[in-house]
Amino acid sequence: MTNPLFILGVLCLNVVICEWLSKKPGFSHIGTALLVIVLTAIESNFGLIPTTEVPVYDGIFSYLAPIALFLLLLSVNLKDLKQAGLPTLTMYLTGSVAVIIGVLISVWLFDARTSVGPLYYALAGMFTGTYIGGSVNFHAVALHYGVSKAGNLFIAATAADNIMTTLWMMASIALPRLLQGWFPRKKAMAGSIPQLVLSQTEEPELEPVPSTIEPQTSTLFSDADTLTPNDLAKLLTLSFAALWASKQIAAFVPGLPFVLVLT
Repeated sequence: MTNPLFILGVLCLNVVICEWLSKKPGFSHIGTALLVIVLTAIESNFGLIPTTEVPVYDGIFSYLAPIALFLLLLSVNLKDLKQAGLPTLTMYLTGSVAVIIGVLISVWLFDARTSVGPLYYALAGMFTGTYIGGSVNFHAVALHYGVSKAGNLFIAATAADNIMTTLWMMASIALPRLLQGWFPRKKAMAGSIPQLVLSQTEEPELEPVPSTIEPQTSTLFSDADTLTPNDLAKLLTLSFAALWASKQIAAFVPGLPFVLVLT
């Protein structure tokens, strides 16, 4: 079962299955990434796909994974920072500093060098990245420092990240209500909101409903092609060019991580 085409087919099928599962009750909170990892781990333990290093795995970690990160980051628009405003950016930077301090305290408190092992520094970077900028950072750091290839550690880290993210999202929903009691914000005056008041004997006038309603055409759910061969060629050109340029720059500047340049 070491044929590269077979392995790629199984891995792609895993993504399809886990995308379908993530939309089902009971699986939606787990996330596609963790589902793929668990499913692939089960398959490898049953001998369906190899657990040892094979050339196709090297190709995935060396090329496909960085290209995926690059394509995900193409949606970032730095002009949106203007709309965020200074207060939002200040809160974000304050939170980022707090995350870094929290990770450093955790590394010292739990003696990560002993409890986690030689990749403790990479794990600290992964959690720092994910709670500052999301899961793209988590996987980028894991990819750069080889945690993606450390099966048990990567699965444990991903599971912990998913669980803590769910708990933190619940806390984020509850905290504003709690803080409102301590730091009440100014509410709008009742008279500032226009209201429609009807007497008991007064009935609102309704416009006649037309007997026939003309169908409206919408392009929201269209079966037209949205990704043309030209678009695909442009994306691949950008991906391969960015990958090549990042590796050249990282090789030219010692100590500069390749993934950071790509980002």
